[in-house]
Amino acid sequence: MNKETYCAFIADIVESTKMNEEKRRKVQEKIQDTINNFNETYKESIAAQIYFSGGDQLQALFESVSVAYAFACAFREELFPVEFRIGLGVGDWSLRFPGDNTNKQDGTSYHNARSAYEYAHKTGKNIMLKSGRDADAYINVFASQEYAIFNMQSNMQKEAFKKYKEICPIKPAPQKTETGIISVHVDKVSQERIAEAVGTSRQNVGKLLKNGMIHEQRDLQGAIVLMLSRIFDEGKGIN
Repeated sequence: MNKETYCAFIADIVESTKMNEEKRRKVQEKIQDTINNFNETYKESIAAQIYFSGGDQLQALFESVSVAYAFACAFREELFPVEFRIGLGVGDWSLRFPGDNTNKQDGTSYHNARSAYEYAHKTGKNIMLKSGRDADAYINVFASQEYAIFNMQSNMQKEAFKKYKEICPIKPAPQKTETGIISVHVDKVSQERIAEAVGTSRQNVGKLLKNGMIHEQRDLQGAIVLMLSRIFDEGKGIN
């Protein structure tokens, strides 16, 4: 894809109206703190900074589709147990207000993100991507499966996965085995670091990773990032 292609991110909190006023306030404060941190973490790939309306909707615009997906996963992982519905849209950025937040921008990337978000809402999915390419169907199957694993995990398993990704970051060109399967070996030292992060014994980490399908989840995220990078980014993705 050319340099004028972007990825818009639109999300909202699932069932936010069921929260009482105090819980909603605390969630909004945590979201805003996370946005402040992530605007810095992802600044090299953000075209228009993450914006939170306060009405439970978030928007952002990225120069890289693979980074937009990685951001969506990291944002969700940082803020659980809050559940999000996410639409990612690939397209142009036609109405620009440089230096301003994403809420004032427009283009087919935003239209596609809105369409993806609405379809996710209609079908009960947590995440959808729309670019208009045939590859969308395959990407969305994989992304939905990855999100389903996340939703079935316990809080400890989610924390273990966050630490797992910190130790073994996902790249757009991950290491492959002789069979071509994306794979990462979790050694004894890594298991100890995971155990310390989640407050369990190293001996229990193997069971935690297996029962939470954490290896499978990481492989799925890695495969999706790789697909997005190869299909859309032309070197603009995660380094």
